[in-house]
Amino acid sequence: MLAAARATDLEHVAAELAAGRLRPVMERTYPLTESVDALRTLEAGRVQGKLVVRVGE
Repeated sequence: MLAAARATDLEHVAAELAAGRLRPVMERTYPLTESVDALRTLEAGRVQGKLVVRVGE
């Protein structure tokens, strides 16, 4: 199912983020050298949050 984004909805989400009441869930952070492992984890469907690939320190 796809939903159309409305400006008022996006403004509400932005306000919640700014107020600290809404936070993204980051499951794991990978260094760039392990990005293949990150993709394998994502493709396996075992991800409950976001995967982050760190490019620099």
